[in-house]
Amino acid sequence: MRKMTALFLLIVLVAGVFADASAGTLIPATLKRNIKINKAGDNPQIQGESPTTGLPTSNTVYLPIMSQIDNNLDAIPQWGISYADIMYELPIQGQGWTRLTALFSDQYPEEAGPVRSGRVMHADLREEWDAALIHYGKQEAAGSNMKEALSKYGVTKKGLTIDGIGNQYKDYFARVRYHAAPHNVSAYVANIRDMLLSKNYPFPVRPFKFTDETNYGGTPAQQFSIIHKKNKDTSSTFSYDPSLKGYQRFIRTGAYYDYLNPAQVLVYSNVIIQRTKLTFNGHTMNPLLPDVVGGGAADIFVAGQYIAGAWAREKLTDRTVFYDQNGNELALQRGKTWIVICDVDTDVVIGDVDASMQNTVFAAVTENEDGVKIAAQPAGDSSQDSFTVTAGETAAPTDAGDENMATVTVPNKGALNMRAKDSGKSNILTTIPNGSKVEVLKRDKEWTQIRYDNKTGFVMSKYLEFPQE
Repeated sequence: MRKMTALFLLIVLVAGVFADASAGTLIPATLKRNIKINKAGDNPQIQGESPTTGLPTSNTVYLPIMSQIDNNLDAIPQWGISYADIMYELPIQGQGWTRLTALFSDQYPEEAGPVRSGRVMHADLREEWDAALIHYGKQEAAGSNMKEALSKYGVTKKGLTIDGIGNQYKDYFARVRYHAAPHNVSAYVANIRDMLLSKNYPFPVRPFKFTDETNYGGTPAQQFSIIHKKNKDTSSTFSYDPSLKGYQRFIRTGAYYDYLNPAQVLVYSNVIIQRTKLTFNGHTMNPLLPDVVGGGAADIFVAGQYIAGAWAREKLTDRTVFYDQNGNELALQRGKTWIVICDVDTDVVIGDVDASMQNTVFAAVTENEDGVKIAAQPAGDSSQDSFTVTAGETAAPTDAGDENMATVTVPNKGALNMRAKDSGKSNILTTIPNGSKVEVLKRDKEWTQIRYDNKTGFVMSKYLEFPQE
């Protein structure tokens, strides 16, 4: 019966995304909220209780591990996520694209992924827990260099940065067949935990506050949606299930689930939208969250209720404390938590989804000889080595952590053809979304040899933006 109910709910929710009417209430977005904070102290560590979920635990050693998780549609479903105590969602570039960071400390999956690269904001987030950080590469652009941040914070010296690129930790990562590259890097999290145990690092315990009470005095919120800059691919809807005492998450492809553990219903007891300033270091591929130390507004969903609350973090090595509408530390419900860190351009809608998400028109797509979904070549200048992106869609991000990178910049925001040879008549190997990062192998005035998605070929130089320029 529960499976049938869940299936019906899924159909209703997915259909609602494309419905023609909306009764949703948009929460006024703000970076600050006029709440007088009653400063919270450190919560005590309770024996036999998880500091991150409030659930019973038999663990004798607290060892937090955070892993970068790809959130591109081609990376879904992800795996290992059903083991995560907390799932963080942060911006990875402009246009509403996000990346996830999973925090494991109660349980550790054999593998998790797809693992992708990190940014400075992920190094900042790690400091809150002083956790080990799993990532596959890192951004090293001047002004937003994660490598420098990890060194500055002492993470590299502690041996807590587990980077899959390179030889040091190569045995803890593998390319798997669950998805196509680059969305197929898996990290052996349980093995990484065993390796870290031998280091005997004294991980600090910074517990949340938990309660079994459900009366928060909030506004009823059985369903709500989080919409990042009108981007349907990263938007999500949460629906409260009283029998499960938490929110189920639904995304564009349907119910959110773990690829390697599909039978488990993922339920989030707490969903928190933490508002802060988002800036970019010269380019939308270089996001920064400069004000994650300080305080601001927090939109909190718990026990089927909405609370217009706040957050505060006094220093980088402190935990972020969430406060209710009265300025007191919010006691979370026991279970998993989903935390979105974003600016005011992310919409939160209680009830049916925002109409702007429902009326997006999608053009028909075709596939090229490589099976890549593309839109038709626009009429007109057939010599232009690009095509228009499907209406209503934006280019998905790729990692930008390597040196000698360039950014695909097409005037009509279309995708760029990568050809086998430096000629417009040469075969097309693949198509590269606008805004993607590519590795430059050899540059000439008209054509540049690049590597993208494990393929090597040529693109017209005029459609690339080089860092030194």
